[in-house]
Amino acid sequence: MHLPTVKCHIYTTTTGAMKNAFGGLLNTKRHYTHSWIHRTLVDLLAIQKEIHSGIFAIDGWHDVRQRPGPRTMIPVIKDYMLASSDQVAIDAVAAKMMGFDPMSLEFIKVAHDDGLGVGDPRDIELVGDDISRESWAFPWGQRREQGSATSCGSAR
Repeated sequence: MHLPTVKCHIYTTTTGAMKNAFGGLLNTKRHYTHSWIHRTLVDLLAIQKEIHSGIFAIDGWHDVRQRPGPRTMIPVIKDYMLASSDQVAIDAVAAKMMGFDPMSLEFIKVAHDDGLGVGDPRDIELVGDDISRESWAFPWGQRREQGSATSCGSAR
């Protein structure tokens, strides 16, 4: 089970279930893989799916993190909870809620294309509150035309 903190990250734009494995499964040398972090996240997911058939993630959205992370983040209270056995889908929904186009994030797109999960929000069945309302967008993201990725802000 993954219990990630939803936040921005300087290398991956967002973090969630897939990025949670990066810190939890790689040893102290994991920072050497930042040059190819997106592919590393996809490879870690593929390994997990092969070893463990019951991967599950719960994104607790009470205290999520704004701005590039992990060191310059500011907490934002949102009071949401996401849960899924599809790590790609939960990260895609979280990214969309943050104001990003999930398929523009390389790790989500590659995992989706590799058949490791569903990254296109149009193909994800949601149960619960309507998250499509503009009011749920995070304060750091300015939505742009055609759903292109937005910025997590800059560190000050």
